[in-house]
Amino acid sequence: MNPFVVGLLINSALYLSGCFIAGLVTGNPWAWKMSLATMGVTYLCYWFQADTALPPLVVKFTVILSICMGAAAGIGLLVKA
Repeated sequence: MNPFVVGLLINSALYLSGCFIAGLVTGNPWAWKMSLATMGVTYLCYWFQADTALPPLVVKFTVILSICMGAAAGIGLLVKA
C-alpha cells in the first residue's frame, strides 16, 4: 500500500477520534454524534472499495459523503451547542 494512503487513513482516524473526544469533553452533542456517524460511513467506504461488483458511482458518493460529514463534525466543534 502506498505510504501516502496509509498516512491519509491514519490522519482520518485521528481527526475523527479527536472530534469525537472533543465533542464529548465540550458537551457538544452535534460534534460527537456527527463524528460517530462519519466513522460508520467511512467504514462503509472501505467496505465498498473492497467490493469490486459495486458501481464506481456508489463508491464515489460514499467517499464524498464521508468527507462532507467529517467536515461538518469539525465545524460543529466551532459552533456553540
